[in-house]
Amino acid sequence: MGLPIIASDVPACREVLMEGKGGILVPEGNIKIWKKKLSSLMKSENKRFLLANEAKKISKFYDIKLVVNEYIKLLNAI
Repeated sequence: MGLPIIASDVPACREVLMEGKGGILVPEGNIKIWKKKLSSLMKSENKRFLLANEAKKISKFYDIKLVVNEYIKLLNAI
């Protein structure tokens, strides 16, 4: 969607966001850091733009056609 992302620093989010390249990862359950990162993002148009662009680039790895082809390859290899 081309939006900047803030997510919990848990394995699934870390993987999808490529270790923080595609969004801001914050410690799980740490509300103070969430607020700080969100506030920082809200104040910086440049940061929002950069993160949104990275998120868009990364989203291409999760395109349904690509994912389906990878599952087909996996199933054919079994």
